Amino acid sequence: MQDFELFKVVKETGNERIVFKVLEDTNMSYYLLLDNTYDQAGNLSNVNRHCFAFPNVNVQRGDFIILYTGVGQQKSFKNKAQTTTYVFYWGFEGEGSVWNDASDRAFIVRISGVQSFGI
Repeated sequence: MQDFELFKVVKETGNERIVFKVLEDTNMSYYLLLDNTYDQAGNLSNVNRHCFAFPNVNVQRGDFIILYTGVGQQKSFKNKAQTTTYVFYWGFEGEGSVWNDASDRAFIVRISGVQSFGI
């Protein structure tokens, strides 16, 4: 089942973001967004560089998710299509970039639940 489609990636320094369209009603807390790394031969590795855990937000089919690489305040608003756009921030400061290679891949992983332990 596909819950999202990649709508757009903007690779502007200081304004970097990835945009998804929601295809099925869901709660975003069931999803993680990961980006990948490559081995020395240039092959996709099993190491993920960064992970974003989406907050507990209900979204509906037709809504949009914007994830900015930088810092900001989570918000939502009605868009031109009269659906809701949800804006999240990954929290990277400075001029760093996540989507800095043409072969980068974004993975949205659906999880069934999370158990947290104090250490």
